[in-house]
Amino acid sequence: MVLTLPPETRQTVSFKATSEGRQMGEEKNLDSRWRDFRRHPAVQAAAVYIGAGWAIVQAADIFVPNPDVVRWLGVILAVGFLVVVGGGSVALGHP
Repeated sequence: MVLTLPPETRQTVSFKATSEGRQMGEEKNLDSRWRDFRRHPAVQAAAVYIGAGWAIVQAADIFVPNPDVVRWLGVILAVGFLVVVGGGSVALGHP
């Protein structure tokens, strides 16, 4: 399909379908969606929470002699992760 703009602009815009049925212009849209996803505050909070949780579990594994405490700490951090990310997403208005 070729779309021709009014003669005063003298430009032609064409869209070619790919084998998957998408148009060529959608790749840029997917890149911008990925960029927006990475910049989303809930995703950034999740990344920080995962990093901090990993560091806490590693420190507890070294300094706490009882392995059951480390397991429970991991469970508590996992539940907290769901609460933080879910609550942050809902607070920002994104389901």
